[in-house]
Amino acid sequence: MQKRLLLMAALITLLFLPLASGVQAAPPATPAKAAFIRDDTLWLSENGKEVQLTTTKGAQFPQWSFDGRWISYEQPDGIWVYDTQERRASRVYQQHGTMARWAPDKNVLALLDAPVLNTVDLRQGRPKPFENVALGVSTYSWLPDGTGFLASANADLLPDGWTSPKLYTIAFNQKQSDLFKNAKLFYTIPQPLTLGSINLLSIHTSPFKWSRDGQWIAFIVSPTASWSMDSNLLCVLSADGKSFSTVAEMLADPQWFQWAPNRSDLGYIRGGDRLVAGFSNKKLTITQLPQKKTTDLTPPSFIELDFDWYSDDILATSRAKEGEFSNDPAKRPHPALYQVNVKTNQQKALTTPPAGYGDYQPHYLKKTGKLTWIRTSLRDYDSWLSHSTPKTSDVWMADADGRSQRLLIKHVQQISWYEGRP
Repeated sequence: MQKRLLLMAALITLLFLPLASGVQAAPPATPAKAAFIRDDTLWLSENGKEVQLTTTKGAQFPQWSFDGRWISYEQPDGIWVYDTQERRASRVYQQHGTMARWAPDKNVLALLDAPVLNTVDLRQGRPKPFENVALGVSTYSWLPDGTGFLASANADLLPDGWTSPKLYTIAFNQKQSDLFKNAKLFYTIPQPLTLGSINLLSIHTSPFKWSRDGQWIAFIVSPTASWSMDSNLLCVLSADGKSFSTVAEMLADPQWFQWAPNRSDLGYIRGGDRLVAGFSNKKLTITQLPQKKTTDLTPPSFIELDFDWYSDDILATSRAKEGEFSNDPAKRPHPALYQVNVKTNQQKALTTPPAGYGDYQPHYLKKTGKLTWIRTSLRDYDSWLSHSTPKTSDVWMADADGRSQRLLIKHVQQISWYEGRP
């Protein structure tokens, strides 16, 4: 009897040991739900059921509020929100609003009608009329604590040359009568920017992303429009505005740089030149701050097209072999998903898409312990913009180690996941 109990105890212990790959055993399942676009309308997937929420064509860019009650989305006639509790859609902004983003801690939606930053308050269960918050804004992000925004103002071309882009902190105060008092100059980006032999006009920025400890801010600085198709610079700025540095050349895709979940490790896909110039020079790289130690993770003769963190040490990447660009999408390199251990550099394939298909946009659902991704025909995939998903794409799901793969949602254009409050 004693030996049997000892054996049972040993087996139970083994069940709770970390996986050999470095991925922790999946946590207890937390139902995740997804807002997605199909046939240009808004849908909801929850508990294995799909429900069409809107019928008007033109919906795009769904985003969840912090508590999962509201879904914002853009239509040709303005910004809309869908109330999943009352099952009702409301238009909250009638002009050409863009970049709708929820506060991280409350049901307040910000949106940009350049150059005016606006907010819509939904904390009482109904959308209030929008309020102007700041002027002269080109790009913005909510501060991590929801107290305001970090915004950028583009550089201007003057008779004596280009000015510099400027970053401002903007307080969230919907009753501010003087909008200029909301903004305080935070940092002026150097003009031009340099990195080794690269000399780049700094004209505008991407949205901003903070490290988990709030000490570092990452963003892309871009030159003029045509130039930015080939070359941009990833930058980091300390939260006190005192330390600024250029990190790497990369394409202007804000999904191509992400902080590790808990450490100040910045992951990104470095390398200039648009994909139509060839599928090459796109390498997954990690830079540790503040020491600025850099590690390349992409093996020779391969490129990366997207990635997501599992944990501080493990990530998933969409990887393909290097190759020439072809006007026939079926002849372009097709990616599969790989798992990479940052600490040991152990790498393994997670998926093997069928001929003519590729796996893109890996997304790890941390509370559920599941990996999702987009599988699509190469003939339908838009190689210029990696996050422009064609109508024939399907969403797949698997365990973190790639096991138990299954088709989850068919015919998806865009998708936004909600797993509960952080």
